[in-house]
Amino acid sequence: MITKGTVLPVLSVRVHPWETDSVTPIVQQFDSYSELEKFVRDSADPKVLPGVTLFLHFPWLGNIGHTLFDGLYPAYVALIRFPPRHLQPFRLLASIDECATCRDE
Repeated sequence: MITKGTVLPVLSVRVHPWETDSVTPIVQQFDSYSELEKFVRDSADPKVLPGVTLFLHFPWLGNIGHTLFDGLYPAYVALIRFPPRHLQPFRLLASIDECATCRDE
């Protein structure tokens, strides 16, 4: 969300470490800062979650070895590059692929 006249570079985020897919956020423009503020306050109903959220992808949910060493471990190693956040509580936001043979035990 930006006000008109603000110039941003093209934003793209690669969310999976072994794939080349990327996510490009949608930019919404407003005529003034007060319109942007009103939209955020009234329409978007944002929730503020204090602390750190760590995003990771689980393409191998049926295989515990891959889940631990190709999912959780690289995500945690990325987090410890920003000390002391890895010593504080954090939440996981996981992207989980569909798995027809997995059990939800």
